[in-house]
Amino acid sequence: MIISLMGISGSGTDRIGRLLSEKRGIPFFSSDETVEKENGATPPSLLREKGETAFRRMERNILLTVLDKRAEGDLVFVCGDGMPLSAYMSRKLREETCPVWIKKSIKKIAEKKENYAFFPYEGDRAKYLDGCISRYRAYEAIARYTLETESDKECVETLSAILDGNKE
Repeated sequence: MIISLMGISGSGTDRIGRLLSEKRGIPFFSSDETVEKENGATPPSLLREKGETAFRRMERNILLTVLDKRAEGDLVFVCGDGMPLSAYMSRKLREETCPVWIKKSIKKIAEKKENYAFFPYEGDRAKYLDGCISRYRAYEAIARYTLETESDKECVETLSAILDGNKE
């Protein structure tokens, strides 16, 4: 089973994904980290330099690579925060993974300017909040589970218990 974690930038999905991976003894993959490793630039830089269409193509290729690993066993996959905005990727995540929304307070995350200081927001809090709302709608539409807790450890414990009770 591929456990795909979704959440807005700053919600801790990478941290939670690593903790879940360690707890369950399964591989961890991060879309953003893979994009950066393969291209030598951060996702915001790539979005600015190459455009959203090219960036989403990179994410799509990563998602397809991760889906190909299903036969190897369980894994944790952290989606880029905009990945579920694509109808194609949203469908793939919904139908071929166990999508989990790590739902954190937008207002709390927006208290830290570093969470939206990058392209395309460039420090514009209102623009960031608008982007979060569209992402929340996308996550809500495909999430099999939604976890609302400020504690990463509690989130991992709850998710692990859910997964133990719902072996696929």
